[in-house]
Formats: sequence, C-alpha cells, structure tokens
Amino acid sequence: MLNILITGGEGFVGGHLVRKLKALEHRVTVVDDLSGTKSKDAKHTPIYAMRIQDYLTKCEQKFDIIFHLAATPRMGYSFDKPRLVLDNNITSTIAVADYASKANSWVFWSNSSMATAINDAKINPYVHSKSISKDILELYSKHFGLNYSILSFHNVYGPEEKIEGSYTTCVAKMLDDYQKHNQITVTGDGTQSRQFTHVHDVVDATILAMRDQNHGTDYVISSPELYSVNDLADCFPCDKIYTDARRGEVHTIQHPSNILGFNPKHNVLNYIKEQLS
Repeated sequence: MLNILITGGEGFVGGHLVRKLKALEHRVTVVDDLSGTKSKDAKHTPIYAMRIQDYLTKCEQKFDIIFHLAATPRMGYSFDKPRLVLDNNITSTIAVADYASKANSWVFWSNSSMATAINDAKINPYVHSKSISKDILELYSKHFGLNYSILSFHNVYGPEEKIEGSYTTCVAKMLDDYQKHNQITVTGDGTQSRQFTHVHDVVDATILAMRDQNHGTDYVISSPELYSVNDLADCFPCDKIYTDARRGEVHTIQHPSNILGFNPKHNVLNYIKEQLS
C-alpha cells in the first residue's frame, strides 16, 4: 500500500483517480481549494480544502507519490485572468517540487496536450504556465534530486465532467447546449482536430504509468482516433451555429500514447451517441 497525495483530487480527472486508487487499497490524501467545484461540499476524505502551496508549508506527512493535478485550466480563462492562472499554476508546482525533493516523493505532474504540440509556449497564458512549470521540475531534478514523470492528458471527457460555465470542454459544451437549447455551437470552421480520451481510460493509463515510474518520462495518454470538432457535431441531430475561432488555439494536436499495455476502451463518438439515446 502506497501513501499518495493528489492535488486537485476534487476535479474531473482527480476525482476518478482518487476512487480508483482507494479501490486498489492505497492510502489517499486529497488537497483541493474547491475553486473548480460548484458546491463547496467535498466528495472525498480525507481532504484539505486549501491551495497545495499552503498545505505543504506545514505538512508533516511523508508521501510515496504525489499526483499534481491541481491547476487553473482552460485557454479562454487564461486570457481573462492571466495573472491568476500564471500565479497559481507556477507557484503550486514550485511548492510540490520543493517538498517532494526533500521528502523523496515521486511526482506525477499533469501537462497540457497543447503544450506538447507547439513550439511557441507563449501562445496563451495557460500553456505558458505549463511550460514554466515543466522547467521547474527539470531544475529541481537537476539540482535537488527530484524524481518526476509527466502525464499528458489529451482532451478528457466522460461522466462527471463539468458542463456549466464558459470554459467547459468541447464534448461537455455540446451535450449541454443540445440538452438545453436543441442546438450546438462550433468555434471556428470545425476542422480543428483532437484525440478525445475517456476519463476511465485516462485513469487506467495513469495507474500503468504509476507502476512503470520512469524518471523524466512524458507519458502520453491519448485515444488512437483523431476527430475534428465537425465529426463530433455531426453526432447531434440539430442546428449548428458557427462562431469565430478561439484566440490562441492550436488547429490539430495528435500524439500517440506511449504507455506499454494501455488499450483504450472508449470512443468519443460512441459516447456522445450513448448520451443522446
């Protein structure tokens, strides 16, 4: 049994990962400031409802593994609140790296799939915060003995995904628009393409990465299929409204998964059709 800390454990991916690790009989502690939840009632225990950088300043526990999933996400939001996104994402990673290097904890840090697809890390504030955070991990590895791996999640969707607000993911936004308005909105021309990965597959791949635990490895967690936004939109029997392309968006992101033994079981088009049936 491992003693595991999960930052952002009340979030979409984090919540599913907490339940899986507990089912595997690991000891799991959650730290989450609850900023990404509509309700301030925590789903998991034990939980420390605070920022990870505040928790670690007085933490007396020793963790074998830290899954650092906490981040202020979304490209659009990062343009609206650049200082908040940069400060939280970078500062939290510094705190985790500093603690883990002293406590000899292995860090699994979640990266943006967009950050792995471009050469310009300044394409938006969110990606820039991830680029700097990665540099911090490398710095602590080189000089302070930090052991870490990267988890690059590609466009995660599935049950319990946040469906409200202006910064939801493509799949959640389409499902919500259809259910409420019987129409969906497509940004740009809809040809931008992604690998959409079910959250259950993401958790399975994360467990495999945890068991492999290879220092410095960027574990790419992605579905093998590449779909355009139009492919998803065509699943909906309703009108499509096309709007302006989003600022700072990458047109196509595709990276094959590199985790031995990872076999995704879900397909995004089938998932959408199941939700509509």
